Amino acid sequence: MSDEKPVDVAGNKTPITKKDVQQVRADRWHEMSVSELYDQKGILDGRLVAAAQLGNFNLLRQVQMGIDAINEVIAQKASTDTRLI
Repeated sequence: MSDEKPVDVAGNKTPITKKDVQQVRADRWHEMSVSELYDQKGILDGRLVAAAQLGNFNLLRQVQMGIDAINEVIAQKASTDTRLI
Protein backbone atom coordinates (compact mmCIF):
# COMPACT_ATOMS: atom_id res chain seq x y z
CA MET A 1 0.00 0.00 0.00
CA SER A 2 1.32 3.43 -0.94
CA ASP A 3 2.13 6.07 1.68
CA GLU A 4 1.13 8.90 -0.67
CA LYS A 5 -1.62 11.15 0.62
CA PRO A 6 -4.41 12.29 -1.71
CA VAL A 7 -3.98 15.71 -3.27
CA ASP A 8 -6.01 18.37 -1.44
CA VAL A 9 -7.46 20.76 -4.01
CA ALA A 10 -9.79 22.56 -1.59
CA GLY A 11 -7.09 24.66 0.08
CA ASN A 12 -5.57 28.06 -0.62
CA LYS A 13 -2.36 26.59 -2.03
CA THR A 14 -1.80 24.82 -5.32
CA PRO A 15 -1.47 21.08 -4.75
CA ILE A 16 1.75 20.68 -6.75
CA THR A 17 3.79 23.86 -6.24
CA LYS A 18 2.33 24.78 -2.82
CA LYS A 19 2.07 28.42 -3.95
CA ASP A 20 -0.81 30.62 -2.81
CA VAL A 21 -3.83 30.54 -5.11
CA GLN A 22 -4.64 34.02 -6.36
CA GLN A 23 -8.19 34.78 -5.31
CA VAL A 24 -10.75 36.36 -7.61
CA ARG A 25 -13.29 38.26 -5.52
CA ALA A 26 -16.23 39.06 -7.79
CA ASP A 27 -18.30 40.00 -4.74
CA ARG A 28 -15.90 42.90 -4.07
CA TRP A 29 -15.35 44.19 -7.60
CA HIS A 30 -17.55 47.25 -7.08
CA GLU A 31 -15.41 48.24 -4.08
CA MET A 32 -12.08 47.91 -5.91
CA SER A 33 -10.07 50.53 -7.76
CA VAL A 34 -9.55 50.23 -11.51
CA SER A 35 -5.98 49.08 -10.84
CA GLU A 36 -7.18 46.30 -8.53
CA LEU A 37 -9.77 45.30 -11.11
CA TYR A 38 -7.08 44.95 -13.77
CA ASP A 39 -5.13 42.72 -11.36
CA GLN A 40 -8.23 40.55 -10.96
CA LYS A 41 -8.70 40.50 -14.75
CA GLY A 42 -5.10 39.33 -15.12
CA ILE A 43 -5.83 36.36 -12.86
CA LEU A 44 -8.88 35.50 -14.96
CA ASP A 45 -6.89 35.88 -18.20
CA GLY A 46 -4.36 33.35 -16.88
CA ARG A 47 -7.13 30.93 -15.98
CA LEU A 48 -8.67 31.36 -19.43
CA VAL A 49 -5.39 30.34 -21.05
CA ALA A 50 -5.07 27.34 -18.73
CA ALA A 51 -8.64 26.22 -19.47
CA ALA A 52 -8.00 26.55 -23.22
CA GLN A 53 -4.78 24.54 -22.98
CA LEU A 54 -6.63 21.80 -21.11
CA GLY A 55 -9.45 21.84 -23.65
CA ASN A 56 -12.00 22.36 -20.87
CA PHE A 57 -14.66 24.24 -22.82
CA ASN A 58 -17.13 24.40 -19.93
CA LEU A 59 -14.55 26.09 -17.71
CA LEU A 60 -13.43 28.26 -20.62
CA ARG A 61 -16.98 29.56 -21.07
CA GLN A 62 -17.37 30.28 -17.34
CA VAL A 63 -14.08 32.16 -17.10
CA GLN A 64 -14.95 34.16 -20.23
CA MET A 65 -18.24 35.16 -18.58
CA GLY A 66 -16.23 36.40 -15.58
CA ILE A 67 -13.92 38.39 -17.86
CA ASP A 68 -16.93 39.93 -19.62
CA ALA A 69 -18.43 40.88 -16.25
CA ILE A 70 -15.22 42.44 -14.92
CA ASN A 71 -14.78 44.37 -18.17
CA GLU A 72 -18.20 45.92 -17.58
CA VAL A 73 -17.25 46.94 -14.03
CA ILE A 74 -13.94 48.39 -15.29
CA ALA A 75 -15.77 50.40 -17.97
CA GLN A 76 -18.23 51.78 -15.39
CA LYS A 77 -15.46 52.68 -12.94
CA ALA A 78 -13.27 54.20 -15.65
CA SER A 79 -16.08 56.45 -16.88
CA THR A 80 -16.87 57.51 -13.30
CA ASP A 81 -13.20 58.17 -12.51
CA THR A 82 -12.84 60.23 -15.69
CA ARG A 83 -15.80 62.43 -14.74
CA LEU A 84 -14.34 63.03 -11.27
CA ILE A 85 -11.06 64.42 -12.63
